[in-house]
Amino acid sequence: MFRQGSSVFWDKEDITPEHENGTCNGTYRKKVVVEHCNIIEPDFWNSHPSILNLKP
Repeated sequence: MFRQGSSVFWDKEDITPEHENGTCNGTYRKKVVVEHCNIIEPDFWNSHPSILNLKP
């Protein structure tokens, strides 16, 4: 059985400018991502834990 399809979800993109002293304030922007992958496998969920709000 072939279980691959299009998955559409929000992902965070880091847009934080790095300051001269090397610190960042952690600014993120959400963007829509379309991936053609197998969501049944654990690899997908390990790569995108924020979908289930398990980890930020």
